[in-house]
Amino acid sequence: MTPEAERQTAQALAAARVKYVEETENAMLGQGYDMTVRASGAGKDTMHIGWALMSRPFVYKFVNESPLPQVRSMGFKRIIFVNTVTGQTWSFNVKLNRWGGD
Repeated sequence: MTPEAERQTAQALAAARVKYVEETENAMLGQGYDMTVRASGAGKDTMHIGWALMSRPFVYKFVNESPLPQVRSMGFKRIIFVNTVTGQTWSFNVKLNRWGGD
């Protein structure tokens, strides 16, 4: 693959991740969860999920019972969960399937 083709592919994947987080935010809102879901990083490969009621049980359920395979297949490398009231965060490395750092 040429460098230009690689760049175009990377841009297309980043755009797909942005669309995915927008759709995820709308789906969560439709289920009654007032969450903010964003993609960040140069390649939009970090998913940030902010919610006033974010808690360990929700984070656990999201990671263990959610569409994590789809998140992984979209090329996300990390999910950062944030309680928007307390500021508490949880970081999950999607690529390595573990909590915390790289």
